[in-house]
Amino acid sequence: IPNAKENSIKEEVDLFSKTIYKIRTTAKPKDGEANEEVIKIIAKHFKIAKRDIRIVKGLSSREKVVEVG
Repeated sequence: IPNAKENSIKEEVDLFSKTIYKIRTTAKPKDGEANEEVIKIIAKHFKIAKRDIRIVKGLSSREKVVEVG
């Protein structure tokens, strides 16, 4: 969720028992800024390197599929 008041990550479980993460970022959805910030937030939360995270699907969407590893 871009343009949020603060950066945060919240773990939720959907109807199919899949874990999803709601990520809020203060970055604007312009020129990939929000995507870069999402990667930083995920890296910090899971204590992994940013280079190990990649957005697989949804570069221009609010819903994204992210690969870690």
